Amino acid sequence: MKSKSHIFFLIFVTQLLTCCQAKKPQKEIIDTGKEIQVETIAPIDTLKVYEQSEVDTKAVFPMSNAQLLEFYTKNFNYPDIKPITGRGEMDLIIDEDGYVKDVLIIKGLHPELDKEFVRIMKLLPRFTQPGKLKGRPVRCKYSLPISARAF
Repeated sequence: MKSKSHIFFLIFVTQLLTCCQAKKPQKEIIDTGKEIQVETIAPIDTLKVYEQSEVDTKAVFPMSNAQLLEFYTKNFNYPDIKPITGRGEMDLIIDEDGYVKDVLIIKGLHPELDKEFVRIMKLLPRFTQPGKLKGRPVRCKYSLPISARAF
């Protein structure tokens, strides 16, 4: 029995070490017709959430401003709190397929109101295009303002 647990442990450690090793840069061969160039390509970290400034192509929002306003109006349920006026900011985490995977409130307005903004943003349709780095889709942030106006 002891030998089976040792084998399992060794397999587990081997897999763990394989997964955690630093990725080596890949080489890309470019044939321009006149000469062949070899360029080193740094690996893309698929687990990292890239800032908008780090991606080559930003995620493309699936709605116009008018459509977003209509979406808010249709889906937003104001929480049972006194009316608030203010501006805030949130980041959407867009995955490689263009879906909103997480919503981070950067500057909130009220805990209950912030929860509703998070709920609504998770209902958004798939982004038209995810963020891309070196032509490959990556996870990235998409910043949006939030605001509320008391009536």
